[in-house]
Amino acid sequence: MKALSFSPAFPADYRPGVGIIGCGSIVKEAHLPAYAAYGVNVVGVYDPAPAATAGLRERFPAVGQVFESLDELLGDSRIEVVDIATHPVVRLELISKAIAAGKHVLAQKPLALDARAARELVDEAELLGLKLAVNQNGRWAPPWRVRRFTSRRARSARSWP
Repeated sequence: MKALSFSPAFPADYRPGVGIIGCGSIVKEAHLPAYAAYGVNVVGVYDPAPAATAGLRERFPAVGQVFESLDELLGDSRIEVVDIATHPVVRLELISKAIAAGKHVLAQKPLALDARAARELVDEAELLGLKLAVNQNGRWAPPWRVRRFTSRRARSARSWP
């Protein structure tokens, strides 16, 4: 059997500008180190609590800037993708604003607190031709990839005459 990679394949010639909303521990301990390891172009970050961004650029020199406001980050034309790593209660509005600003969105899970709200976000993104993704931990891990493979095989076998 072919070995399964734990990492997704990154396009060699596409490095979109990324803006991050929310600078809590998941961003500091996981997102920014991973982005640095893969050479992701982090244009800047924003958090409504200034203490959350204190010392961030010193710790992560690749972060372009700390934005003073959400509107400033969303209005920056260098940013194509917004990584929204906030509490679920405020996330829905932030995702909607990012989509309205013409940004692709990577959101932490859950995408929304109910299925109807999640569907509305998906519809908003699709209407504007934008990508909306949920950060699924372990998505590329071999056990999950095997599970997807076996599920596809099982569906295929059930449809066999």
